[in-house]
Amino acid sequence: LMQAVLDQIFASFTRELCAASIHQNDLLERITALIELLWSLVSQPDYRVSIAILRNVGRDPTSAVDGDRQMDSWAREVARVWDEIFADVDVQPARSQAARRIVFAALRGLADDINPRNKMNGKQLRDEFSALALATHHLLTTQ
Repeated sequence: LMQAVLDQIFASFTRELCAASIHQNDLLERITALIELLWSLVSQPDYRVSIAILRNVGRDPTSAVDGDRQMDSWAREVARVWDEIFADVDVQPARSQAARRIVFAALRGLADDINPRNKMNGKQLRDEFSALALATHHLLTTQ
């Protein structure tokens, strides 16, 4: 049952990610649009539940849930979409990969920080997205 729940959640996120239209000419605007899209996915309760399931299942050697398969598939799809969005940017692959990992780590961290006692206001979130977009821009444009 848990595997079916995870399959559904990640299939839904993958469809939303692949359906996105991020084609802004300005690189910083494109990065910002991607951050906002990813935030709309990782801040959903379904995503947070799926991560909690994967973390707990990973501690149970008898579990039939294949969390690694799920995460590997999601990572490959995200990398493919990332590469499409930034195909015109002349950047070393290692720097692009580092930027992608930092964006996801930061957004997952922000999503993990959401709880009833810690509500972020819109301005605070926009400021954090802006800082993340600027750091990502730096990684993608500095050799």
